[in-house]
Amino acid sequence: MLLQIQLYVLWNHDAAEETAIMYTMMGCCKLAGADFRKWTTYVLTHIHEYDNDYSKDLEDFLSLRLKEKGIQQSLYLEFL
Repeated sequence: MLLQIQLYVLWNHDAAEETAIMYTMMGCCKLAGADFRKWTTYVLTHIHEYDNDYSKDLEDFLSLRLKEKGIQQSLYLEFL
């Protein structure tokens, strides 16, 4: 299965680009201490608020930006 995914990514430029975007978002969440699954759920739930209001910036969804604003503390991991 992993080999099939690797071959798909290697031979498909669009898939490789999309994979790079996802890994970048995962890295941003890791740096911010956010749970990637919770962050993704939050983004997919709230993304439609940006459909018609072009004055809003999608950069607001970056995990570090959400942390700065104190939005959704449940997105962030508890470190012991």
